[in-house]
Amino acid sequence: MFANVLNIYNFAKTEFEYFIADGFKILEFCFLNLLNLINNMSKHKFIAEYELRASPKVLFPYISSASGMQQWFAEKVILKDSTTFDFLWDGESHVAKLSQLRLNKSAKFDFVPPNTEEKDHNYLEFKMDVSDLTGSTYLKIVDYSMNTDEDELTELWGDLIYKLKEIVGS
Repeated sequence: MFANVLNIYNFAKTEFEYFIADGFKILEFCFLNLLNLINNMSKHKFIAEYELRASPKVLFPYISSASGMQQWFAEKVILKDSTTFDFLWDGESHVAKLSQLRLNKSAKFDFVPPNTEEKDHNYLEFKMDVSDLTGSTYLKIVDYSMNTDEDELTELWGDLIYKLKEIVGS
């Protein structure tokens, strides 16, 4: 009788060990797939163009300087050094490097990824062009990020540009 109980115990112990090992294998498989999914999530390039009735010379500080951008683009913008900006939205910090700057033409901000291994980082680009026909300035926005909701981005940028237009009198 004791031998039967011992055999049942050993069998149950072995099965339980296999069950635990299989459970860890399943967890590891799920975790690796989740990491792979996160790393391969595609970014979205949102492009929009807005007409403003203001010269590039007037608009340029609003797309390239901390004080100008703080008026319409973010809750707060802190200039950390000559090319590093800290944008605050909803109390959350987003650090970006001013990677391209053409006087009265364009500005590009490359956001510093929290994960240093990330190669495909977010960026934001502002480009101005003046229409020879109307004399209006067109501001082209390129927003490259994880946000893939086209309607949400259209509304967000529409609201931001509305604020900018009020400031510059457009």
